[in-house]
Amino acid sequence: MKIFTYSTLIAAVSIILCAAVFPGDIRDASGNTYQTIKIADQTWMASDLKTNKFRNGDGIPYARSFDAWEKAVREKTPAYCCSKRDIYGNCSKYLYNWYAVTDPRGIAPEGWHVPSLEEWNELVNHLGGKMKAGNKLKSKSGWVRNGDNESGFNAKPTGIRKGFDPYKIEDVNSNLEYWTTTEVNSKNAYHIGMNYKDRVFIYREYKTSGIAVRCIKDNE
Repeated sequence: MKIFTYSTLIAAVSIILCAAVFPGDIRDASGNTYQTIKIADQTWMASDLKTNKFRNGDGIPYARSFDAWEKAVREKTPAYCCSKRDIYGNCSKYLYNWYAVTDPRGIAPEGWHVPSLEEWNELVNHLGGKMKAGNKLKSKSGWVRNGDNESGFNAKPTGIRKGFDPYKIEDVNSNLEYWTTTEVNSKNAYHIGMNYKDRVFIYREYKTSGIAVRCIKDNE
């Protein structure tokens, strides 16, 4: 029989009380709606961004082929691709390069934005730090090794499209990376990563790579 200590119960209750999922009243430029989740003092989308348009209605270039992605890499221009499709053939997992994420036309819905490294760190620290947060953020299904989704964040694997030759999509069932808006240098920006382990990884990624986006609400 599993025994729960007082401190364990208090920690679990504190997370439950600070995380709540709300109905899908947020709409992106493509018409997709999103539920939101409140975790401590932050409000996040409860699923990954899946728009193919900027906030002003301009299309984000779809770079499906090797040549199209290579062109976006060479020109350092916005692009997205799909790492997974649903049973009807529709894109279900969107990967964006950093130039799409930081384009001044805005990729997030009005009142929302792509988080900075500081904002991601606030979330990770609230969930117990880098060594524990991955398991609490990851969904209960879809991974090679699932998480417990204690936070309600429901992060699912998407894979990554490499920002260098051969620009292929890898690890679609075992890896997830999220962009931050925080630059490292002219070639790299920080990302938040999760894989088959329980921890969260904070690394640099080529701006030309294609990875996922999760949006956070603007401060009111």
